[in-house]
Amino acid sequence: MIGPVLRGIRVIDLTHVLAGPYATMLLADLGADVIKIEQPDQGDMTRINPPFLNGFSHYFAAVNWGKRSVAIDLKDPEGRALLLRLVDHSDVVIDNFRVGTLEDLGLGYSELRERNPRIIRCGISGFGQSGPLAEKPAFDAIIQAMTGFMAVTGERDGSPIRCGVSVGDIAAGTFAVAAIALALYQRRETGVGQEIDIGMFDSLVSFMTYYLTLFQANGTEPPRVGAEHVSMVPLASYPTADGAIMVVAFYDSFWSRLCRAIGHEELIDDARFKSMPDRQRNRDACNAVLQSIFVERKTDEWVEALNALGVPASPILGIGALLGQPHLAARGLLRTIDGPEGSFQVAGQPIRMSMHRSSDTPLGPPELGAHTREVLSSVLDLDEQEYQRLREARIVG
Repeated sequence: MIGPVLRGIRVIDLTHVLAGPYATMLLADLGADVIKIEQPDQGDMTRINPPFLNGFSHYFAAVNWGKRSVAIDLKDPEGRALLLRLVDHSDVVIDNFRVGTLEDLGLGYSELRERNPRIIRCGISGFGQSGPLAEKPAFDAIIQAMTGFMAVTGERDGSPIRCGVSVGDIAAGTFAVAAIALALYQRRETGVGQEIDIGMFDSLVSFMTYYLTLFQANGTEPPRVGAEHVSMVPLASYPTADGAIMVVAFYDSFWSRLCRAIGHEELIDDARFKSMPDRQRNRDACNAVLQSIFVERKTDEWVEALNALGVPASPILGIGALLGQPHLAARGLLRTIDGPEGSFQVAGQPIRMSMHRSSDTPLGPPELGAHTREVLSSVLDLDEQEYQRLREARIVG
């Protein structure tokens, strides 16, 4: 039967900002019932991040659609008791609090497991749950700075630059989803859950791959090379008559096709550029020659000529041009979400499976506490009188 692959899985979402909400957004789009637990007085701190899009913070809306919001005060003993009752009926608890926060509240994995041995707890943090940096405060920029990511990003003569996308958050969120899927699979065999420890630091270190081995091979810090590749030439952006083009032709077969496409076959056998090692040694000369050629024609003309011979090349698109790409619609990458003041588009999860189908009408980002009564009634069988008492005591919202 074709349907959401995680249908029937309930996730208690204690996350905020980006890494955790990105993970739970992916889980929701894969079919999980994600219940986002928020403090009644303020909720996720990104709810107030301007600018606003159809009634919601653009930041909050991007990664919190598809979820239900339940407002519970976890600082109150009764609020914590409600959460533990929800855990009894759930499969996964995910958080991105600072290390030790849930344990201090009596909501650590040992307490969760005692209530529900099948529960899977996933903790996302800056530096992981152990090690000398475990309690160090961290956001994406700190993680990029400490993993070498910024050191290798930027122009040759410029300062280290943070990647525009919060890649440390996104990486950790993605690894969290993979780990949760693995834990759910293993639970089918063992019958019990487990604790998952995802560090943003760990995630970005794993992204550094060949930079780690490059340092060991050369014994020196890898240089910043802008839009180029540190060891493959040519792989760079070049000015054109009306903008810029990105070209990837570092393999010898691509290089010969590139030379034919640009009308300079004599470069194929030029001793400076004949092989990949030659082009690496003569990087500046190679890029200078290509730059002088690409500036003569418009970007689209070059892209067409290069792609016709199988050379990877593309314009450098802005967000507006990206959203207008027909390929996004063909791949189903944009989801239309309804908000209180109109609809908008968000990036959906990119996983394509022949037996999985996401909902055609995903939930929009929830108002704070929009589903508190619904969830407490349907999951915990809480009656209206008790709900009103908790609401008046400001334990729920």
